[in-house]
Amino acid sequence: MVKKRGIGLLILFAALGLTGCGKTIVLDEQQTAETAEYIAGLMLKYDKNYTESLQYPEDTQQPGATAQPTVTTVPGMTASPGGQNPSATSADGAAEEKVELSDAMGIPKVDVTVGKMTTCSTYTGGEEGYAIYAKKNQKIVVVSLNLKNTTTKGQKVALAKKQIKYQLTTGDGKSYSAELSLAEDDLVFYNKKIKAGETAKGKVIFIVSKKAQLTGSKMTVEGSGKSVTVQIQ
Repeated sequence: MVKKRGIGLLILFAALGLTGCGKTIVLDEQQTAETAEYIAGLMLKYDKNYTESLQYPEDTQQPGATAQPTVTTVPGMTASPGGQNPSATSADGAAEEKVELSDAMGIPKVDVTVGKMTTCSTYTGGEEGYAIYAKKNQKIVVVSLNLKNTTTKGQKVALAKKQIKYQLTTGDGKSYSAELSLAEDDLVFYNKKIKAGETAKGKVIFIVSKKAQLTGSKMTVEGSGKSVTVQIQ
């Protein structure tokens, strides 16, 4: 009863507050009801003893309802509600996309595999009148790659404009960048057409320290926005 009187007084004060400078504003029945409901809401919303107070949108939640997390799906990966990903393989739970050498080299229709690794002090690449020489404290490492055309049509493999980066990390943890050569099968400036079903050879040249430990060496290939590291035999 006291609360109803309080509401009535507030309505009266609100009506009086609307007058000023000798002018009187008369509220119709609907406006009076809306004003009363608004003032009552302000009072009841913050009254802890009133359990049937008006419910506002920000205070309303369906019983038993819980907020669902937003699930972001990366292209090529599957995410499930709750942030759990059955295909996740990384330490932080994020799915990892498998990258092949052909992906990093930008030649998805050609299967690229690692061949043998050899060393020498002079490399010609089979080109007459051309050679790369290693200094006394250096040696040349040649990494061979096999490029197989897996389609039924000839594939043009032009790598010069792709700006692919090759890096050799030797067993002792030291890293070396690939050398530029004029050899026909050099993969830095490789430019050949591989016939359907055939396999071509390509080579990457590195000049490393003569004392470099080659056992356990790895090569990282970076290009086309992707990177992959492979073990060298």
